Amino acid sequence: MDTPVAQGIAREYLDKIGISHISLYRAPSCSSLEIFYTMFIRAIMTKEKKILIERPHKMIDNLQEINTILKMLESINDDKEIVILDTYDNEFYYEGCICNIIR
Repeated sequence: MDTPVAQGIAREYLDKIGISHISLYRAPSCSSLEIFYTMFIRAIMTKEKKILIERPHKMIDNLQEINTILKMLESINDDKEIVILDTYDNEFYYEGCICNIIR
């Protein structure tokens, strides 16, 4: 996929979650959450069927509410399976979570 096409698709995804204004920013100008969403969008645009997110609490500063993030990810996810790996120490973050927890 050429760069202009990929950028256009990525911008559409950013627009769906209300942060299209960051499309021309460099990483240092973005929050950790904006960088996380950008990485997720890049993963959506690959041919892989699964997206593996390892320890989101390490990637996103001050992440308290995982459900908000998961709902946002689902709103832009077409057909990929999202798998989140985390440690037992962070299990309390997932209480009441909309995702399945496998121990």
